[in-house]
Formats: sequence, structure tokens, C-alpha cells
Amino acid sequence: MARYLITGGAGFIGSHLCESFLKQGHEVICVDNYSTGAQENISSFASNPRFRFLDHNVSRFIDIGGSLNYVLHFASPASPVDYLELPIPTLKVGSLGTHNALGLARAKKAVFLLASTSEVYGDPLVRPQNEEYWGNVNPVGPRGVYDEAKRFAEAITMAYHRYHNLDTRIVRIFNTYGPRMRMRDGRVVPNFIMQALKGEPLTVYGQGEQTRSFQYVDDLVTGIHRLLESQEHLPVNIGNPHEMTVLQFAKKILELTGSKSPIEYKPLPQDDPQVRQPDISKAKRVLNWEPKVSLDEGLAKTIEYFRDATEGAESMKIVVTGGAGFIASHIADAYINRGHEVCVIDDLSTGQKRNLNPSAKIYTVDIADPKAAKLIAEIKPDVLNHHAAQMDVRRSVADPTFDARINIIGFINLLEACKDAGVKRVIFPLRAGRFMATVSRSRPLRSMRPCP
Repeated sequence: MARYLITGGAGFIGSHLCESFLKQGHEVICVDNYSTGAQENISSFASNPRFRFLDHNVSRFIDIGGSLNYVLHFASPASPVDYLELPIPTLKVGSLGTHNALGLARAKKAVFLLASTSEVYGDPLVRPQNEEYWGNVNPVGPRGVYDEAKRFAEAITMAYHRYHNLDTRIVRIFNTYGPRMRMRDGRVVPNFIMQALKGEPLTVYGQGEQTRSFQYVDDLVTGIHRLLESQEHLPVNIGNPHEMTVLQFAKKILELTGSKSPIEYKPLPQDDPQVRQPDISKAKRVLNWEPKVSLDEGLAKTIEYFRDATEGAESMKIVVTGGAGFIASHIADAYINRGHEVCVIDDLSTGQKRNLNPSAKIYTVDIADPKAAKLIAEIKPDVLNHHAAQMDVRRSVADPTFDARINIIGFINLLEACKDAGVKRVIFPLRAGRFMATVSRSRPLRSMRPCP
């Protein structure tokens, strides 16, 4: 039995790797801070005695007791929505995070695998792209934070291999899809599937003539297993060479979902790659690997996953107060992963902006401020999940009026605003005591329930 550590293990790809290694009888340590990952991605195997979860930002020093056989570095925002919202954390996890993960692997004498990306090729001038192509990247453009973070990660990985003799692998991952992708991920596969299932227009940028190649996640996991078993230290492309235009892909999604959604054209984002097709000759030769899952088969499974996740539950507009805090940020993530639109009201006095899911809209407002009530009237949410509270005992003792303003006046203001805005449900924690329950009974809404 080997011991694996996977950074970003609660993410889309990382969770599939965790599950795969557990099924083989190995021990897995999943390190994730849920910045773009989700607890529900690992819930099906979280109780496995050979699985351990560590809530940690790998851009900080990683301290793990005991031996490790493998360190797989998958932590990083990977969607344009994510890394455009989180440019500094993206650069940090690609540089500091990779450095920390490499240092851990060296200290434990473990094999290190870097999850790199086809984005290191930028907007390529050749097709298909092989591993010898150096790319065409705009280092100062909005996408440069991700592209250059991964290019640096590859460079430092090779430096550790050459200077410290660390046993390393680099996988360049091309567009991958499958179950556990976030519904509001921002990438083309979940975007098109969700839009098709909801009957909304499919958003195609430009004329849709840019090309992409899509591989199913099971094929990628197999490729990573083969790479770990090999002695190849230089980068290896893992992707599906079947290339199609984005417009063709949109029509394929409409065909497989049976949707009547129209196609809506919007301007191309800056530096959006015009071609993306892997040359997998090296993977075939060195790893004896090539993708097995057809596009129709993989998409059918993915569409079924999205359909099951949204069936019986219409997309709602949800306000989470205190949504940048430790607990409430996880609640906001869960709503987003179920396809809901989330707005966060948090003055960031104790919450942190880095806790926020990039898909959430943030309003930096104190809940006792009349502006918060005005926001409820403007947003008109279906649900208010109230978690904003003053819980610092020392501050409460030093300034009882502050405690009352946040925990009492703020809550009353929100209840009044919800009643006026026709909010369907208010959810609040019992930690606030009897006062909240008393106030809620005196101001009945259509549905109110405390959460323990």
C-alpha cells in the first residue's frame, strides 16, 4: 500500500484521483482549501479509513507527518472565471504552492507529479501541439496569470529534478470534462450543458470557429496512472486529439440533451486560444496510452450527472450573509455547486475575500447598515441564509452595543427587508439563541427554519 498526497484533491480532477487510488487500496491525503473545490466531491469516500482531509492553502508551508510515496500537485484555479477573479492566488499556488509541494516531496523522498496544462501553449501557432512546442503566450494579458504560473511550475519542477535529483513527472492536461465539474464553472462544457438543460441560449464567443479537443476524466486518470508508473520526467500531453469547433460542440450538446435552446454569439475574450489539439504521439509511445471514451459516451454520462444534480430543484437566487466566513463560505459553495445564483453580504470584518467562490457576487456591507436592507429589496432572493454574526466574546465584553447592533438590530433589519421583498425562506443558525427564534415567530415569513 502506497501513501499519496494530492493537493487540490477536492477539485474536479483531484477528487477522481483520490477515489481511484483508494479503490486500489492505497492511503490518500487530500489537501484543499475549497477555494474552487467542493466538499461534496469527496463525500462519497470521506469516511474511508484510508482517506484523510486537510483544509490547507498550499501556498503556505505544508506539514505532513509520516512517510509519503507520491505527491501530486493539482491545486489551482483552472477555469478562466476562477483565475480572472483570483489572479494573485492563481500565481501564488503556481509558484509558492508548487515550491512547497516540491519541498515536501523532496523531504519525504516521494515521487512528485505536477498537473500542468495545455494553456502553457497559449494561443498556439502550430497544430497539433507537441511537447517540444514552446508556445505563444501573452505574459501580461488577463490569462497570463494562469499560463505563466503553470510555465513557472514546470520550470521549477525540472529544476528540482536536475539539481536535487527529485523523481518528477509533468502531465500537460488538455480540456477534460465529466462528473463533478462545477455547474457554474465558466468553462464550455458545464456552460453549454447547464444552458441547454435550462432552455437558455448557449453562449458562443466570436463565431464559434475556435477549436477544442475534449477528453473524458476517466481517460485522464488512466493516463496519470501510466505516467506515474513510467520513468518519463519531461512533460507529456494527455488529451483527446479529436478536434472540433466550439460551434460544432454547441450543436452536439443540443443534440444529446434534446434542448431547443438557441445559440447566442458574444465577442471573443482577450487571448482566447483559437486552436487546441494535442499531439499524443509521446503518450502512445512512452505510456502505451490513448483515450478510449468516445465524445458521445462521455457527454452522455456528464449530462446525466448534471441532470440528476439539478432535477427537482429549480435554480434559485440565494443571499448568504457572512458568506466570506469559515462556515458560511462552505454553504455558499454548496449552493453554487448545485447551480444556484449566490450573492454574499459580508463587511469582511472577520471574513476573508479569499474564502469566496469566484461565482458568488459579493456586497461589502455591514448587515446593520440600512444599505443591507436595500440590497435585499434589489436582489429579491428566494432564500436568505443568515450567518453574519458577532461571535468575538472579548469584543462583546468590551463593547456590548456592537454585539447588539450586529446580532439583534442587523437581524431585525434583514427580517423586515425579507418580509417586504417576499423572500420565500430564511435560514439562520441557532447559535444566536432564543432571541432570533422569538423575533422570527413575531415576523412570520412563508418559510423560516433554524439550522442547528
